[in-house]
Amino acid sequence: MKFILLLCILLISPSISGKEDATVTEELLENVQIEKLHTFAQDIRLVLNPETKNSSSEELLIWADSVTYDWQKGKPPKAEGIESKEFEYAIAITWAEQIVKRHNWLWVKLTLHDTEDWETLAIVSADRSLMILPSASVRESIKGDTEVLIAASNNAIGSSVIPKFAPNSYTSIMHGIKRILPR
Repeated sequence: MKFILLLCILLISPSISGKEDATVTEELLENVQIEKLHTFAQDIRLVLNPETKNSSSEELLIWADSVTYDWQKGKPPKAEGIESKEFEYAIAITWAEQIVKRHNWLWVKLTLHDTEDWETLAIVSADRSLMILPSASVRESIKGDTEVLIAASNNAIGSSVIPKFAPNSYTSIMHGIKRILPR
């Protein structure tokens, strides 16, 4: 499947700051934790679509985007014995793995002190200027709160459409990505 470049513009403003005020605490995930995430997501993905076993990173991004879009439109993934939350996490992990692989981002556990010490898994750029909360983004997309922009996020990262942000600013990019061409 050929990857179609999605054009997007970013209108980003920093939403979570990790500066000296210590509003964000980060813990880098260990390889064993990352491997458990991968295995979990792959096992569920293969139940849904066994053909994804040898898919390229590009194809997995398109898969995650398509499944999320279908779910948003009322066609959730279904498999006996698998809860909807597990599908949600599998999609988010599959997407995040591709961003990590393609853009040298890192898996971290963040504690967001401005939001009642909420802990979540995230992926961050090496300098921590950018971040994505994959589970939260997938959940918002499924509910219809935001447009499905999984594939578009990959195209935006590393392009000139994302302005430079200060290191350690932990700027969440997903609410700033806007599709300028219809799906």
